[in-house]
Amino acid sequence: MTERIELLQSLEAAHEKLIAAAINADTRGVKGSWGPREILAHVVGWEVIAIECLPGLLPAEAPAPLTYDAVNLAMATLVGDHPIETIRNMLYQVHQRFLQLSEVQNDASFVPGHPIYERTKAAIAHSLEHGQELEGLE
Repeated sequence: MTERIELLQSLEAAHEKLIAAAINADTRGVKGSWGPREILAHVVGWEVIAIECLPGLLPAEAPAPLTYDAVNLAMATLVGDHPIETIRNMLYQVHQRFLQLSEVQNDASFVPGHPIYERTKAAIAHSLEHGQELEGLE
């Protein structure tokens, strides 16, 4: 199995763990300014930024004019009263968009130091971190 396939499978597994933790926390009635829906929406926003910025990290492209704070605020506002399943579906859509990037189809993009590789490793860690955080909420 190639490094690309292993990393993409790890990313998908990390997203699934995060989603399961968010749904479990939502079912338990966890609330607050950063409850399960907000944390899941934050990860969706983080993924959007990562995908939009990737072309800027590749040669001959300009960086996307997005900031983490702006996207986090937009995602938190967008969450509104949407059910967690809607936010879960957003994460699935963003993940599919990432998989469709031509650079993601190239094994050469999945070597340490390449922006795609580094972004994927960071996304895995980010999803797992927030999944663990959700598991600890009461």
